Order: sequence, then structure tokens, then C-alpha cells
Amino acid sequence: MLAITVSSMLFALYGIGQRFGVDAFRTGPPAPRVALATGNPVFGAAYLLMTIPLTLALVQIEGQLWTRVRLILVGAAAISLQTTAFAFTVSRGPTLGLLLAALVFVGIVAWVQGRQTAMRPGASLLIAIAIGFALTYVPVPDHPDAHGQLAGRLATIPSEFGGGLGSRYTIWSTAAEAFVSAPWVDTAQFPELPDLALKPLRPIVGFGPDMFGYIYNMVGDSTLQAPPGNGHNFVVHTAIELGLLGVLAYGALVGFATWALVGLVRAARKQELPVWAAYAAIGLSSVLAGRALEQMAGKAQTSDMALSWLLAGVVVAMLRMQSNGWAGSEPARGQGPSTRRRRAGGAVIGARGLLKSDPARLAVAATITLGAIVIWWQAVLAPTYAASLMGAGSTASEIDAAIAASPGSFVPRTTQATNWLNAMQSQTTDPRKLSALSSGLAVLQPAIDRDPLNARAWLQRGVLSRAMATIDPALGPAAIRDWELITAIVPGLWEPHEQFAWTLTVSGESNRALEVVAHTKELGAPADASGYFLWYVEALALIQLGRDAEAEPLIQALAESGSPGVEFLVDYLHGQSIP
Repeated sequence: MLAITVSSMLFALYGIGQRFGVDAFRTGPPAPRVALATGNPVFGAAYLLMTIPLTLALVQIEGQLWTRVRLILVGAAAISLQTTAFAFTVSRGPTLGLLLAALVFVGIVAWVQGRQTAMRPGASLLIAIAIGFALTYVPVPDHPDAHGQLAGRLATIPSEFGGGLGSRYTIWSTAAEAFVSAPWVDTAQFPELPDLALKPLRPIVGFGPDMFGYIYNMVGDSTLQAPPGNGHNFVVHTAIELGLLGVLAYGALVGFATWALVGLVRAARKQELPVWAAYAAIGLSSVLAGRALEQMAGKAQTSDMALSWLLAGVVVAMLRMQSNGWAGSEPARGQGPSTRRRRAGGAVIGARGLLKSDPARLAVAATITLGAIVIWWQAVLAPTYAASLMGAGSTASEIDAAIAASPGSFVPRTTQATNWLNAMQSQTTDPRKLSALSSGLAVLQPAIDRDPLNARAWLQRGVLSRAMATIDPALGPAAIRDWELITAIVPGLWEPHEQFAWTLTVSGESNRALEVVAHTKELGAPADASGYFLWYVEALALIQLGRDAEAEPLIQALAESGSPGVEFLVDYLHGQSIP
């Protein structure tokens, strides 16, 4: 508990520094919502949600002989760093979870030790939360909109419930449709994409880890600004990736932890637990309650999931200690290891004895450790290093170094492919242009081979192949097939279909382009001026078919919207080519 408390305080200090522009690891102005060290404000808040009750519990353990005022003030001071950093994340789901955790903490203390005792942690929580909330009104350099941002975010919660939880309802309903239908691409038509075995069993076993975003896109629509990468609900997300078996497994884990903690709290009420164990059980119970609520609108990631597993292990350890009558938990002074080993049933083993008696076990442990380091180096460190090299204005040498460090990473390869696309525009001959575009395709292909369902990688390939088709019409079929594959991966998004229609017009398949335009409108393409490019594509296809009269209203609408494409279409009507 002390280790968690100290590390979370350092974690919180870093987040407070981020708020006011003090960040040794980042450049640029401070962010209005701090991400701490987790890369996302919600994950940072989820982490602190679990550490705040444990820190408060630790203070209650250490302050048994303190006066009431001292205990309240020390408790507030101990968690105020965390509550302040928590407030700076401006995260609604974790905020609701923290409020529930606080109520559960105070409620269990009142049930176990009485209302008077419960007033102390309750007062500490109120003071610390008030401090964190008040500090959100301190002006932030370069971000005047951050002033009181948490209050504004929390004020939107009632409207979210009144509006069907807004975007989350869209995500959940779409995910439910995907769960039932088990969508997949036609691998007979596109053999370069992986096949899906045992499709009828997918609702039971799921599609596998990290597959939510792919499966969602095979059903999702363009209602949201961007397709979600997770289910924004732990149960929904788990149902897609691990199926009913995964949901039941996690449900069993939560159920066991709840059962275990209820038993420990009851024992605490009967004064059958040491003081430290009683408050540890209370802290863990409040963490479980707050975490369960927070995960109904979120999805755990490595940063907060690791601590969840650690705390689950603490619950199991406490049960083991309880079954041993708390033997070895508080050894008397002067007890040597042999005495503790006898009392704890042989739980303590000296390192010297391990080396002498069981070298095979040491060899196995060393081999596993070495393997874990190699895997971590390849799967974690290399992509992280590659990502650190990629940023605004990355040089060609930095991009090459990123690709060398992590050959299959998506971002450096797409960046280099984009550079080849830009280089093509400066070439003066068609062969040189085609050579530059071919180099871009060659650079991009390993990223597609590594992740063949990555729609963003295929979109980049589609742009390159369409550019090649504008130079050499013989390459039109290849470009069309790339966009057919893209729209098969993301059938519900109108933007790729708009680009598909543009590719068809470039390749001279105007009738089919008009069919795709009509389908794009059905998928939700905007009918106002923001959708002017689709008007342009439709008008161009109509002109190519000699249906100039039908194109005239579209040209007029483009002119009224101020689209730069109007002059090209007018020139085309008068027999001139379009660049």
C-alpha cells in the first residue's frame, strides 16, 4: 500500500506539472486535459481512482493514535495531490467512479467502526476533492478554455443520459449488431485478406485481442466523427474480443473478488482482522465498486489494468493470510527467517537455499526472464522508440531510423509513402512520377502485410494507386480493386465510398461511379456545402456520360459553395482536360 501511495503521488505530481506547462518529456503548450504518464486522460484518471482509496486507507492505519483533526488534515494532504491531478484529467466516467468509491469507503467504515469514525475519512475526502476542484479554476497559460473545464464537463452528464448517452449509445448498438452478425470480409473475392475460421462460434469465443476496431468498422456507420478503437464499455468490448466466455470469465473474477471482500469486511466488523487488514479490505472494496462503475463507460488499458491485477492479487493474498490466522503478517521483533517460515507454512525461502538446493528452478526462471526481455524489447521498446522519432517535421533520416527500429510499424511507413507521393508532384515526366509512386507502394506494403485489415494503410495505398491510374489509364483496374477492398473493410463509412467514386471517374467508369455516389449518399454523406467534393465527383461523372444538363445544378451548387472545382468542370464542359 505504501508503494502504491508513493508511486501515485509522483504520478500525480507529474500530471500537475503538465497542467501548468512543466513537462520534461514533452514540448509545446500545456494541454487543457492532462494525460499524466498514460497517454490518455481517462486512463490516468482510472489509475488514480484506484490509488486514492488505498492512500486514504493507509493514513487511517497509521493514524490510529492521532487526534481527529490531525487525522483529517493528514488524510486530506495525502490524497490532495492525487485528487488534484485527477481533476485536471477532466474525465467524467472516472469522476463518477471516484464519487461511488468515496461513498462506499465512508459507508463501510461507518458500518464496521461507527459513524463517528467514518467522519474522519469522509472529511478528508471532502477537503481533498474540494482542493482539486478549486484548482481547476486556476488560469492555465495558453489555454483559457481550461478554466473550470471540469465543472462544464460534469454539467453535461445529465444531458448525456437524457440523450441516450450520445455517441456511446451508437457505439454500443453497433457493437451489439456486430456481436450477433459476426461480420467478415469476402476472402474469396479478396484472398490477400485473412480468412475467419469457426465463424458461428465467434459470439462465444470472440474475435481475439485488439480486434474491436476492425470488427466495428465492418458494421459501423459515419454517425461518429471517427470510428472508435474500443467499446467504451468493458463488457461490450470484451464481448467482441473474447466472446461470452470472456465476459463470463471476467464476471467470475469480479464476483469472486466481491465475495472475498464481503467476507473480509464482515470479519473486520467482528474485530477478527488486524487494523491494517480491515482498512485494506475497506480500501479494496471501494476500489472495486468505483472501478466497476467507471468501466461501464470506459475500457481498461495497460496503465490501469496492471494495477487492477495487482490489487486482485492482494485480495487473494489476504484470503491466504486469513486462512493461516494472519500468521506471519506481523512477526514479533527479533524473529528470524526460520521462525517466520515455520509460522507461515514455509512461505519464506532464503535466496542462498534456492541457489544451493534447486539450480534447475533458477535456470528456468533465468530463461523465462531472458525471453520476456526479448519479447518486451521487440514488442514494446522498438515500436515506442520508432514512435518517438516520428513527429511534426520528422526528417528523412529519422523516418528511416524509425522503420529500421520497427519494420512493421504503420506510422513511419505511411509517412514515407506520403513523402513519395509529394515527391511525385515535383517530377516532370510520367516515368519518373510512376517510379516515385511505385516506391511509395513498396514502402507501404510491409505495414499491410503485418496488419492486413488496417483500413488506414489500405487508404494510403488507394491514394497512391489512384494517382498512378491518372498517369497511366492501364493501371485503373488495379486502383479500382484497391478501393473495392477498402470499402469491403469499412462498408458503413461514406468517406471511403466517396473516394471510391472518385477513383472510378478517374478510371473512366462513370456509370459505376454514379452508383457508388448514390450509395455514398445513403451512408450519410452531408447534403450541405460541406459535401461539395461528392457533388464534384457526381458532376464529373455526368459530364463524362454526356449528361451535361443534369450536371448543371451541381455546378451551380459548387459555385455557390465557393468550391475550387467549379472552374475545372466549366473548362471540361468546353472540351478542356482536367488536371
